[in-house]
Amino acid sequence: MTLDSSEGFTEWQSRALKDIHAKWPNAKVGAGNVVDKSGFYYLADAGADPRRMLAERLVNDIPLNSCTVAYNMSFEKNVIKNLAGIYPDLSEHLMNIHDNMIDLMIPFKNRSYYTKNMYGSYSIKYVLPALFPNDESLDYHNLDLIHNGGEAMSSFASLEEKSVLEQEYIRERLLKYCELDTYAMVKIFDRLNEILQERNGKVFLKQKI
Repeated sequence: MTLDSSEGFTEWQSRALKDIHAKWPNAKVGAGNVVDKSGFYYLADAGADPRRMLAERLVNDIPLNSCTVAYNMSFEKNVIKNLAGIYPDLSEHLMNIHDNMIDLMIPFKNRSYYTKNMYGSYSIKYVLPALFPNDESLDYHNLDLIHNGGEAMSSFASLEEKSVLEQEYIRERLLKYCELDTYAMVKIFDRLNEILQERNGKVFLKQKI
């Protein structure tokens, strides 16, 4: 089901989405037109299906043949592959993103780099404090409410059951968790490059800012 409007970030559209889900709980709803980031968050909170918007954003923001980096990329690649199957018009570009992704986890999984402070794990939750033991800004334990992917998924899934104030509180914590996940990869990426330069003067991969 598609709910179209010239401006998606409106109260009437929020009410319409809630009415649709009340009458048809299993309905898949795509809503638009979303013109800014805050509108996307609002629609996601109200129960719209964000997959089309996510797929379009990936295609618009990531040029063809660009290298993208993920940590434990199997999850991201599976999501992108599923989106490509759902949206044939975006499939070629989405699969190009899929095929040009590298996994920041591999050097730790293969123990190309390892310290005892990783405690035998290559999870980012162990790798990050092992590489930056004294940086409290990189400590997931310092986050409020949401500290890992499981808590993030369960918190997001519960949003529709919460009051407006509770939704805002959870959304802010979700964003903080996502910010740290992204920043953590940047820091790990830079640290790997520093280690390689120290050892043999080479770099893992040059960042493009």
